[in-house]
Amino acid sequence: MAHPDTPETPTQEAAQPRASASEITGPPSVSRGTKSHANGPIVDWVSMTGPRHLLPKIMDLLANYFGELTEGSVGGKYRRAYRIGDASGVMYDGGPKNLRDRLKVQLTGAILGEMEPQAIRQLCHELYFMGMKVTRLDVAIDLYKFSDLIKSVLDAIERGELVHAQKHKLVDESLKQVPCGSGVFIGSRGPKGSGRYVRVYDKGLESRSAPPREWVRWEAEFAFTVGDDVMRDWLLSADYPAAAKFLLARCWGAIDFRQPASRQLSRRARSSWFESLVNSVEPVLIRKLRVRSTLEGQKAWIRSILPKLELSSRELGLSLVQLLDHLGEGRPQADHRALNTDVFRQLEAELAEVSPFQAVSG
Repeated sequence: MAHPDTPETPTQEAAQPRASASEITGPPSVSRGTKSHANGPIVDWVSMTGPRHLLPKIMDLLANYFGELTEGSVGGKYRRAYRIGDASGVMYDGGPKNLRDRLKVQLTGAILGEMEPQAIRQLCHELYFMGMKVTRLDVAIDLYKFSDLIKSVLDAIERGELVHAQKHKLVDESLKQVPCGSGVFIGSRGPKGSGRYVRVYDKGLESRSAPPREWVRWEAEFAFTVGDDVMRDWLLSADYPAAAKFLLARCWGAIDFRQPASRQLSRRARSSWFESLVNSVEPVLIRKLRVRSTLEGQKAWIRSILPKLELSSRELGLSLVQLLDHLGEGRPQADHRALNTDVFRQLEAELAEVSPFQAVSG
């Protein structure tokens, strides 16, 4: 633990020239290139609730963004859902009486990670001003090369610098003795919380896409009234740059770190390490990178569309492999077609267990 008078600053590798567009590399859903090896802000989760009578309009809206949705049953409070790939997009028919006339739209990180930032904002705008109310909004900042950030946060909490939150929890998880999760969660969730909950964790380790401590995510979860207020002000921002700056400020401002020199918060200066971190990150337009397909990546994508393909193959009296061959008639034998065929052969035997959904039109 650092000495109270010498707060540690998150270690950042020596400054390097900005990468050109052709040099940018990183996780598939983001690009790099800011002065501080950072990306953000990223809208990573959106949940909204509204009256059940909006279901047809919402289905039409989501179909314009994501194409055909699949219908089926889900657990939890809501019993039915229209799904976007593997994720529950719209849930309805709740069991408890107070939910029977309600629906819930849930856009997870997996769904939003495939969309451009402007498209996410436009979709949220259409849902919000249709009459939906926000119950959860997650905003994230991805930080690269800040290898000591989680330790710096924990050390600052130990020194009494944390304000706007009282609770924190250290997360250190392993699977079969292999580290799979590391971070610190700050605040309280649920109706008794403040509506602000912060997670600082090793995203590269969690996603198994980067070495430990190389990719750290700073994520603020805004819930209930706080989330609805943040959504409204974000959508009313004048343009995309203004909207990005607003989200970045709200993500950093969910909590704060100040020197414990006085009991009066107004007299306490912001901790130098946190001030340096906040000032080092600029809002950037995040563009999705095209990465070379892999067997696992293709398998995950094909799983998401299996219910639709199953229905088509049954109507045509074909197996999935035959359907793929039929769709590829008249085209060159491309590598991606052979790859998909191999994956189909693996998945065909387990199709009945993958999803009970039937394809429906939006």
